[in-house]
Amino acid sequence: MKVKYIWNESCTSNDFEREINEFIKDKNIVDIKFQPTRGGDGVPMLFALVIYEEVEDE
Repeated sequence: MKVKYIWNESCTSNDFEREINEFIKDKNIVDIKFQPTRGGDGVPMLFALVIYEEVEDE
């Protein structure tokens, strides 16, 4: 099992979704944790922790 931490402070929610979808398209997803928050300067940020397994070729 592996994890990938994805965050972005400058993208829209659509861009953030697209980034996550692109990453997970060839993986077996175990879980995704999502959290909106604010950075040190008060800027809204989106965070996702993706827990996954690599897809093995048959």
